[in-house]
Amino acid sequence: MYRPQFAYPLTPAQCEDERCHYSFDGTNVPRFQGNIPGLTTYTKVPLVLDQDADFFIRGIQISPTTLLIGIQDPSGHPIVFPTATGLPPVLQVPLWAQSDGAGLVTLDSDNWGIFCPASGCLLAYVQNTLAGSVAGPVITLHGVKRFKGAGCK
Repeated sequence: MYRPQFAYPLTPAQCEDERCHYSFDGTNVPRFQGNIPGLTTYTKVPLVLDQDADFFIRGIQISPTTLLIGIQDPSGHPIVFPTATGLPPVLQVPLWAQSDGAGLVTLDSDNWGIFCPASGCLLAYVQNTLAGSVAGPVITLHGVKRFKGAGCK
């Protein structure tokens, strides 16, 4: 179950927030299908969001893997920066949330989360530093969609 570290402010008037998660894997990201060949790097792999509402990321979960994973938000800011191996293989300097088997722990620094506009696109960077192939990653974004009515900001 996802629980924020701190309570978020109330949703603005005339808006409605709905919990949501996006999961990106081989079923919806062609580069993640099958195995990632050894000594291969994929850059700027699009992770496209729905068109119906803005999304605020409040947690990021990466499946255990030996791949190095990097993620940029739709504004081009790195939010997961791969510099060290491990499970997951990222150094969590700018990382908002992590999961090491104990559920998500948020590292909040904004009022509602990392803002992603409707139909926004995050970019993933995937590197296999091993000689053998590795199964494609599973990246899950947890957060809320903000549906807007008249007067919602």
